[in-house]
Amino acid sequence: MEIVQENPNLLALRQRPIGFWIMGGIFLAVGVFIPQTFGLVTTFTCNRAKSANCQLVTSRLLGAQSKQIPLNILQGAKVEKDNDAEGNSYRVVIFTSNGDVPFTF
Repeated sequence: MEIVQENPNLLALRQRPIGFWIMGGIFLAVGVFIPQTFGLVTTFTCNRAKSANCQLVTSRLLGAQSKQIPLNILQGAKVEKDNDAEGNSYRVVIFTSNGDVPFTF
């Protein structure tokens, strides 16, 4: 704590809680890291009338990746289920003539 102003009529003190600033910085860093790492949104869109293409977009907090897949190479899709100690997880796999395109949700 430091004295900011002192005279016979006024005493002004200031306390800078450095520990709170450090903890706040840590929480802020974790708050940005978790959505960036685990906050993944995947969208698969097909538009036969407009472009005869499908688009696979994977978005995160700081950017996105896009992949174009022509409709004429699509062969099918399925949902894969994986059981482990933490429970079930699911993944969609798109089959194309160029290979499989997996994505997780």
